[in-house]
Parts: sequence; structure tokens; C-alpha cells
Amino acid sequence: MSRSIFVLMISSFLSFNHLNSTLTIPSEPSTVIEGVNSAVNHPEGVAFSPSGNILAVVNALENYISFYSRIDNDSTKFETTPIAILTGPETLMDYPHDISYSPDGKKIAIASRGSNNITLFDTDDQGLPINTTPS
Repeated sequence: MSRSIFVLMISSFLSFNHLNSTLTIPSEPSTVIEGVNSAVNHPEGVAFSPSGNILAVVNALENYISFYSRIDNDSTKFETTPIAILTGPETLMDYPHDISYSPDGKKIAIASRGSNNITLFDTDDQGLPINTTPS
């Protein structure tokens, strides 16, 4: 079974034909995050930071969140190895399923199936968690 994340940034590539109401998007993803060094393991939820420079990925079976950065501000491509991983028993995550950034990007919320809870973590200016203890 392949474990991959496909990232498709469509903001500047989207086209809409008003005559026949068709939406056209590129046929190739801008980034594919997969393989041993990617830390992707049964991804179930993804979220972009409000700036769009960080991609957070929920890895359900391993109880961690991996974070990937945009290659540069003008690119639609993301790094394929994580710049940070949120993990550990103090996170209170058990089979995390989904993640969302607050509109101001100062917090992330993670829903966990196994522990039947939602944990909130403070984030830095980039959108990365400040610590591993829920806030």
C-alpha cells in the first residue's frame, strides 16, 4: 500500500470556462510527499497554515503530526521531509484524525479518535507548535 500526500496549489493555475461551466486544474501535483524520509504514515488529515507556507499532516497510526515547509515564498512546491514533528505521550493524541489552524494561525486543533478528545497547541509565527503540551 502506498502512503503519499499530493499537494496541488491551484490558486494561480485554476481556469474556469464560463461558456460550459467547466473547471480545469493541472493534471500533475506540484509536490508528492512519500517514502521513508517523508515521515508520512497513514495520513488522515492535512491543513495549511494561514500564510500557506506550512503544511501539517496527521499521521494516524503513529500518533504524530508532521510539518512541511514551502520551498520558497513564490513556489507551489513543498519540502518532502518534515521540518518538525509533534509527538509524544504529553500531546494526548491517540489515533489523531484531523487538524485545523485557527484563522490567526496562533493555534492548531487536533481531533483524536482513540482518546476521544480535541487538543489545542500554541504555534509560532511560522505555524509550528511551540511545545508538545496542549495549551
